[in-house]
Amino acid sequence: MKKLLLLAFAIVLIIVVLMINEENQKVKPISSTPVSVPAKAEDVHVKNSPLIVPEPASTKTSSSTYTPPVKTENYWNVTHYTDEFGEETKQKVIRSVDYYGKFSNSATQDSRLRVIFFIEGETSMSIKLFEYDNTNPVKHCTEDGYRMKVRNSTGEDLVIRGENYSDRINFGRRDTKKFTSLLKKNSILKIYIAEISQYSRSSYQVTINPSGFKEALIEYKSKEK
Repeated sequence: MKKLLLLAFAIVLIIVVLMINEENQKVKPISSTPVSVPAKAEDVHVKNSPLIVPEPASTKTSSSTYTPPVKTENYWNVTHYTDEFGEETKQKVIRSVDYYGKFSNSATQDSRLRVIFFIEGETSMSIKLFEYDNTNPVKHCTEDGYRMKVRNSTGEDLVIRGENYSDRINFGRRDTKKFTSLLKKNSILKIYIAEISQYSRSSYQVTINPSGFKEALIEYKSKEK
């Protein structure tokens, strides 16, 4: 009896196994939807990747760079005196540009000063001083004259003396020659002018540039011939 029960159980088990295998062997239909294939790393666009900017054109300059000429300014020029009507005379003179410095006296200290030099070759020289940059120059005010001290950039000093009998300080031939000799050395000159007086203590200071003086002197002398 036991043998018959075991046989029946085995048969049932075989039938169940066969049914399971039959279900597994059924094939599902293949979907027609295309499968997405991952792209290669180098083809993937990264949102925050930097833009590729083309290189700018070469900025190298030519070795033959143009240099504008240096303009040389002349501080001294040949001109003519004018008469009482403001008209030019035949008398030539080397005139400086208007230089600016300072002056002091009992009423003021380091006030604005304008100075003009007039040089007739190497024979005579005069200087006009305009206090406060006025249009009227300093006129005759002392019998003792003025002492002018000149110093160049190398420390060489020169002391000369002049008189003011009208509206300018005048210097003689010898002192003019000494002064123009310093000018021809093409060195910046510092000038200090003081009244020779026990009562008045007016003093004047200015720095002048000799650029163009030698050329003006040559021109002046050539017109003398």
